[in-house]
Amino acid sequence: DYKMVIDYGLNLLKSLPSITEDDYKKIEEKYFDMLIFDSIVSQSERNFKDYGILCDKDTRRYSFASLFDNVFPSILKNNDVIMLNGIVCNRYELIECLFYNYYDKIEVRVKNLLDNKNKYLSNIDMILKYNLDFNNYSMIFNNIISNLNYFERLIKEKTLVSNNSNAGFANVVQVLIGMIAIVAFSVFIGYLLFVMQ
Repeated sequence: DYKMVIDYGLNLLKSLPSITEDDYKKIEEKYFDMLIFDSIVSQSERNFKDYGILCDKDTRRYSFASLFDNVFPSILKNNDVIMLNGIVCNRYELIECLFYNYYDKIEVRVKNLLDNKNKYLSNIDMILKYNLDFNNYSMIFNNIISNLNYFERLIKEKTLVSNNSNAGFANVVQVLIGMIAIVAFSVFIGYLLFVMQ
């Protein structure tokens, strides 16, 4: 259950001593940013030792720490697998879980990302090109493009599903109206036949 794996991290955040609603919302945003980032770059592991929470000792306010222990998994491990919060997950099923269970939390950021996809890819291309040999650069850059394309596909699917569910409602209403019209017409014809006798 991928939702349980994602919620596990969120539930730990909620259990922090005297965390305010405001701090929780900001940390939750960063948590989902992390999951989106990890999905795009094909991060191989994001366990509790790979991200953290900071607490200001004077104000007792919490914030999400900068990400650390990032790995280029394409070089090291199977690209289809990610270890999240101690559980081995299929990357694509995890991304689907994000889209179908937490879309309200990621929608704005994902759409912004995809709207500016070419700009981001241009920057990523430059960073990778100057820091990796050609084979690793090509592999990682192609994986990032594939992952972004998968995001786009899921948004299209989600749009189709929501349009079809609305269309289904419209179809039910049309069928009901049609049935009422048939019944009314039948009653009218029956009445005319009765009167004519």
